[in-house]
Amino acid sequence: MPTFWENVIRLMRFFLSSVTGLVFIIISPIISVKEKPILLYISLIIFIFLLIITYKVLQQMLGIEEIITL
Repeated sequence: MPTFWENVIRLMRFFLSSVTGLVFIIISPIISVKEKPILLYISLIIFIFLLIITYKVLQQMLGIEEIITL
């Protein structure tokens, strides 16, 4: 039974190190974009555009209508 808990602890350490590495790999291109302002602005515009498109597609797929009451 002690080997079971040792394996559970090893698995948790492996999981944490894998997630930390994944986050670092994902964030590293964003950090390099900050050095060039024009790329930062273009990336920001593209990201906002993709969010808007995703919102509109989901809105149409789910049949959600915006109701604005004043």
